[in-house]
Amino acid sequence: MMQLQQAGITLAKLSVDAENPNQAQGLYESVGFRKHFSHLVHTKQLPTAPLRSV
Repeated sequence: MMQLQQAGITLAKLSVDAENPNQAQGLYESVGFRKHFSHLVHTKQLPTAPLRSV
């Protein structure tokens, strides 16, 4: 972080999975990072379809 400051960088950003089992969000908050926004992603597993011959 000191090298970033010396280079004139005024904001450090990182991303973390909110459901990280290692509680990464808590670690980052403990060293001064603050949650800025959340990003939610929806997924759906699709069934495997048999390959069609052309």
